[in-house]
Amino acid sequence: MVYPGSSNWFIQLTGPVRLRTCFRWLWAFPWLWGTAWSQETPPGGSPPVLAERLEIEQLLSQSFPSNFVVVLPENTVYRIPAGTALELDTHPGDPLATGDQLQTGQASKAMLLGPGLAAALAEQSKVEAAGTDLILRGGQVYGKTLGAVSTPRLVEALGARVRAVGTEYLIEINPTLSRIEARVAAGRLELTGPSGASIPVLPGQVVVLAPETPPTVSPSTESFASKIGWKLHYPAILSLDDLAGATGGARLLGEPAMAASQTAYQTGDVLAALAKYPVERFLTSNAETIYRAALLLAAGQVAEAESRLGLILATNEPAASAVDHRLARALLRLIHTVRREEMPPAARPATATEWLAESYYMQSFGTLAGARLAARQAVELAPDFGPALARQAELDFFFGNRRRGRASAEKALTASPRNAQALALDGFVQAAGGRSDDARASFAEAVRLDPRSGQGWLGLGLNLVCEGRFAAGLRALQIAVVLEPQSAAFRTHLARGYRDVSRDAAALRELGMTAGDARARAGEEKQRARELDPQGQWRAMAFPAVCVPDQGRFTVGIAAGLALIEEAELEFGPGFTIQSPCEEGRPHVFADGLGDTVRFDTGVRLDLNLGYRLSRYVTLEAQPSAIWASAPDHQIITDYTEPGYNYQLAISRGSVELLQTPLLVGAVGRIPLSNRLTVYLGADVGVMLSWLQLGHLNLECYNDEEYGTARVDEVSDSSWAFAYQARLGFDYALSRKLVVGLGYQFLGTTGHTWQLYGRDLKSDALFTHSISARLNLNL
Repeated sequence: MVYPGSSNWFIQLTGPVRLRTCFRWLWAFPWLWGTAWSQETPPGGSPPVLAERLEIEQLLSQSFPSNFVVVLPENTVYRIPAGTALELDTHPGDPLATGDQLQTGQASKAMLLGPGLAAALAEQSKVEAAGTDLILRGGQVYGKTLGAVSTPRLVEALGARVRAVGTEYLIEINPTLSRIEARVAAGRLELTGPSGASIPVLPGQVVVLAPETPPTVSPSTESFASKIGWKLHYPAILSLDDLAGATGGARLLGEPAMAASQTAYQTGDVLAALAKYPVERFLTSNAETIYRAALLLAAGQVAEAESRLGLILATNEPAASAVDHRLARALLRLIHTVRREEMPPAARPATATEWLAESYYMQSFGTLAGARLAARQAVELAPDFGPALARQAELDFFFGNRRRGRASAEKALTASPRNAQALALDGFVQAAGGRSDDARASFAEAVRLDPRSGQGWLGLGLNLVCEGRFAAGLRALQIAVVLEPQSAAFRTHLARGYRDVSRDAAALRELGMTAGDARARAGEEKQRARELDPQGQWRAMAFPAVCVPDQGRFTVGIAAGLALIEEAELEFGPGFTIQSPCEEGRPHVFADGLGDTVRFDTGVRLDLNLGYRLSRYVTLEAQPSAIWASAPDHQIITDYTEPGYNYQLAISRGSVELLQTPLLVGAVGRIPLSNRLTVYLGADVGVMLSWLQLGHLNLECYNDEEYGTARVDEVSDSSWAFAYQARLGFDYALSRKLVVGLGYQFLGTTGHTWQLYGRDLKSDALFTHSISARLNLNL
């Protein structure tokens, strides 16, 4: 049902248009009703699918000057406008103005983005917007400050005020008991009760505020991760082949009423499998209990899933098979893994489900090599199980085995084409191959199918940052970290996103931050990553860069710089003859030739680079260039005497002009240092046409009685030679299309021969050193 006021999101995303025009489009294209407007919650409790890629990016690009915006409403989420009792359906992009309230129903959640704050609401929670702050009316709210570290965030609850400074926190409120609990994961909280007393809360502590009792601060007996388990991401690990061996499994898999749900599960769309699960169905077997628990985990309904699985483990009925206990324990281990809690295995894994749980568990505690081996064991037992293939691809790929990871990713998408994890991984595979447009499409599709896909949001954020859309990209990275706050790798990339934003004035204005704020946030996220991953393993396994131009695309660039040609020896060969200025008709013959050492001044170099990118690491390039340099006037010979002459001779020349025009082809190898910074090494070969102009020659002859001069006009000629070049430098991507760089080039040639004054003028090999600034455009 579409309630009054639910058109806000559509109007925001399409711009200021007439409502009548909007209704005409809706009438003409009924399919719009199901995407941008109605998004009815399907039976079973699946979150609404996000809109198409363009609308996702527009949502991220919205400005948040003073209001909160709903990003991820799941299931039953209502917006109550200020001063009314209307409960309006909520859609991604709906604003929450001052006085508006947002309420989640049973098995429902929501995420808000605001000016410097991300907030996630648990089920049956209610908040009210108060400018840039929130008032918690009931339930639980997880908050993560995103703006200036020095600016405290304020949350009010039952007359108490919580100031959060540079932190992540959780506040729970029971309106019936008037009881408040507050916890902090990083930074600090300052809780001020109705009496006005201020209480500091540090990580690892919990503060409880209840009526007629003084506030108490004590060490928390529960981990922060366990308290926010409802909002964490739980990957799919249950293999239906394993489920067939559980009690009642074969009957369950053959039941027509379950066919639609199981088909969706096999394609990788676990949320759709939950939505298609029969409504109000009684659990008929242990196998169905396990299957239902796996679906609930995907939706974040951890408490119910954990309760059902615990009942199976507590049952010692003879009818219960060992497989029942193995699968139930595997899912419980996954819950403990996500919470970063220890739960040793009861026995060596024997099913693909158990090996997948083992893989995630070992990763959580830093044993990455073991995690990869466990994923491979899962694939060996279930070679067509999409989540196992995606998990193996993820670990192989991020360990550097790109070829094997790419092959596993392709198999994962074939086995489960709607698996968000596999789609996000495919995005990184495409990015590593230089196909950033395809990568972006995969990231957006992953987010569209599963709005909780942390990897999808991460890849989309990195892609937007690469394009220079820093504010939108940073918001996507923030969403990824809010979805998976336990990931050190995600936090590392968020830190880099803050660092990029700190250098962009427009993004800082849009986000309401200063460069110092962004750098401080980057430092805070790095510190949290170190706390989550003390050994630095996942931080080192950075996700591949997505700032790579599409593979197979052409590049064109220009470069300009300074050139220094090494000292060169020019020599006319033996027998060089020149007429005497003192005795007409009598020549001077230089039997050994006439040589000149030429020292060139610093010249200029211009390059045109035409490239074709074979891969992320290798580009073929053609480079026509022009290098011009000159040498000043120079005295070649002084006080020269020759037998038979009764005077001395001096020869000087004018300036020498040298224009080198090499035409080179070669290959350039690239080593990415980050998403933007790349080191390149290149080697080229080709030919060079060199044009030399020799300034006029001045001859002077003199003795005690006579003095004479003569002048020979300037001459020029061109010559071909073989050329070779080596180059080294740095490139920095301003965007996906525009790259700037600075590089050094060494250019060498074989000797030249020019025809001047009817004689050969020869040179040794010429060597040129250049430093150039370059600008490349990726087409």
